[in-house]
Amino acid sequence: MPSIRCPGWPHWPSSRSRTTSDGAFGQVPGRIFDRKSRGPPRPRRTCRLPVEGATVKPSKRWTLAISLCLGLAATAACAPGGGGAGGAGGSGGDNRLLIGTAGEGGTYFYVGQGFARAISDSTDIAATSQGTAGGTENVRRISSGDMDMGFAAPADVRKTIEDGTADASKLQVLMSGHATVTHIAVRADSDIKTLDQLMVKGRRLGVGEPGSNVQNITADMLGAYGLSLKDVRGQELSQSDQVTALQNGEIEGANLGGGLPLASASEIGTNVGVRILPISDEAMAKIQKSEPEQFREVIPKGMYEGTDEDVPSIAYPTLILVRADLPKDVAYKVTKTVFEQREKIAKVHPAGDEYTMDTAFREADSYTKEFGLKFHPGAIQWYQEKGAWDKKYE
Repeated sequence: MPSIRCPGWPHWPSSRSRTTSDGAFGQVPGRIFDRKSRGPPRPRRTCRLPVEGATVKPSKRWTLAISLCLGLAATAACAPGGGGAGGAGGSGGDNRLLIGTAGEGGTYFYVGQGFARAISDSTDIAATSQGTAGGTENVRRISSGDMDMGFAAPADVRKTIEDGTADASKLQVLMSGHATVTHIAVRADSDIKTLDQLMVKGRRLGVGEPGSNVQNITADMLGAYGLSLKDVRGQELSQSDQVTALQNGEIEGANLGGGLPLASASEIGTNVGVRILPISDEAMAKIQKSEPEQFREVIPKGMYEGTDEDVPSIAYPTLILVRADLPKDVAYKVTKTVFEQREKIAKVHPAGDEYTMDTAFREADSYTKEFGLKFHPGAIQWYQEKGAWDKKYE
């Protein structure tokens, strides 16, 4: 039987860089020196193919090595804080920060990546962003200590406090951030031109994932028209899945949310054309009864393929929340970095450019009073240094 070189075994070519007997380092054509003996090369090791059906038994050395590796891996996985991206709390170390974002296609997802990159590059904190179901999940996990920091809407905080899945005393605020603008989207070739025509019993709607503020807003919007989630054929889809479903005609309308421009709306516009439905003052007033932090926002014409006019919509401030027991110096560094590196964050998503002193306390009167949320001492320290802190938020 012919011999072949066994996979993974070392072999030596006819010419290779080695230290020669005179100490020179270079190519010695046709002549190779062993590192120990400097003598002629060891012969190429060969093996024979096993007979069909035969059992190949690994060497004792390989068996021991594999056993040790498996043992070490198991130890690392079981150790506290092991096995994953770290956070300053649920992940085992104050120099690591886990940031909860949302599903791919939404602004939280991309701005969160920008945050993590800027924080990791500018401080001694190793920040990691993690995709989640959205703000409601982020609030719950921050409250439980499973996450250090995250994006959320005031409605997410309200819902989780009311249902007992989050504790306001375990949450603190670093800042208000970019405006999350609601996009009620249909295909450009749809016969649906107004919200009244979409909010009809039996419609096939993308209502957002369970635990997302998109679903909260969908429920409030349906409520403004005397309907509930049970009255429509709602599909609990992530933002990216809503995009696919709308393009394929599987749903008639999608509720998308994020900073401007919204990647998911841009994708629909590019592929099939998109129509963003206007939200009337009457509908907005009804929604504000359950979500008073909502405010008027206009989506400019031409922002997406198929939007030829300005579209009046609604928006709410993004809250950047952290664990109440996050170390003060970590909160200070994160706050400082977000404001000072906003141009870098904006390169990941334009909404990063909205993190300014003009937006830092947007709707803070509402959520500090209603939920009893407090700003983190580390953030307060930075605002005080900049002369921007107002004691009414204490």
